[in-house]
Amino acid sequence: MTAANAASDFQPPAIETRETDAGVAIHLSGDWTLRALCPHLDELRARLTALARDDAHAWDLSAIHRLDNTGALILWKAWGRTFPSSVALRDSHRPVFANWETRQPPHFDEPRRPPSERALATLARPARAAHHHARDWLALLARFLRDVADLLAHPRRIPWREISAIIHLTGVRALPITGILGLLFGVVLAYQAAIHLQAFGADTFVSEMVGFTMVREMGPSMTAIILAGRSGSAITAQIGVMRLTQELDAMKVMGISSSQRILLPRIIGLTIVLPLLSIWVMLLSLSGGALTAHLAIGLDYTHFFSTLPTALPLVNLWIGLAKAALFGAAIAITACHFGLRIEPNTRSLAAETTRSVVAGIALVIIINASATVVLQNIGFKGV
Repeated sequence: MTAANAASDFQPPAIETRETDAGVAIHLSGDWTLRALCPHLDELRARLTALARDDAHAWDLSAIHRLDNTGALILWKAWGRTFPSSVALRDSHRPVFANWETRQPPHFDEPRRPPSERALATLARPARAAHHHARDWLALLARFLRDVADLLAHPRRIPWREISAIIHLTGVRALPITGILGLLFGVVLAYQAAIHLQAFGADTFVSEMVGFTMVREMGPSMTAIILAGRSGSAITAQIGVMRLTQELDAMKVMGISSSQRILLPRIIGLTIVLPLLSIWVMLLSLSGGALTAHLAIGLDYTHFFSTLPTALPLVNLWIGLAKAALFGAAIAITACHFGLRIEPNTRSLAAETTRSVVAGIALVIIINASATVVLQNIGFKGV
């Protein structure tokens, strides 16, 4: 049968009511298929529903030419999902109705959950996301430690060139911005300390306050926050672009370990760079503090630097450098973690890069607070 003949064979659905001696008879004719019903669906559905309200009506479906599941479903729902008391239909149409007799029609209304259950699901969503992030973060740390052990067993495979490139990009190029911010922070800290301590006649303790704050706490923390925004975002974006361009898949095909060539150099590089940059920030912040103390309260440079060794035990320097190394490793692992989560679209690239910076800074603050509580009895005078 050609397409033209099929179109000419099309019969629209029709509903006719007739008065008989036994009462009202409803005769259906035409094609009751999806194609035939679509133009008149609302009108036919409303009329069938109104006619089906009277159970005394007799239904005659023998004149229906074609009937499919859609037509049978409309009639079945109008009848209240059960056959009328009097219905006549072809034997070939009975299996179509039998399909709806044995199962319920599909419905897409999701049952509304109780408020307590919805509130619990809302509260559990962030906890579930945090659990997944923590699990993947620890898995990445375990992979890094495994790669370190493997490279220590085979020193010739250590990617020295990649590590040196990361040190240059994240360390040498970060010297200007970290130096300027460290100098300005030392100036502000010394000026505020001089104003308040001078009121109590303790202005000579400016060097002790600036030195202890910058060497043990603010020097490593401020450097880590700067690198989390500068280098952490860059690492996340680099790995994300490599996923978008399928470079990581190409390395796997060639038998090159992406974790040893991409992830490990960045983690080791930041772990080395952050303590070195912290020393740079400490020196410039102390220089800015000494200059401010001299100009604000006339404190001599010699007095400022000569009192630092006695006021600031050497263990504080080691604590600051150890925290800086820990900050560097945490920032690098976090940046790599979010970089590996980037999906092949620019929206995911922007979102995961933002999350990388926020998570890196938050992790630095959490580690610093935890270390402060744990080491509260170490590094002070007489301790």
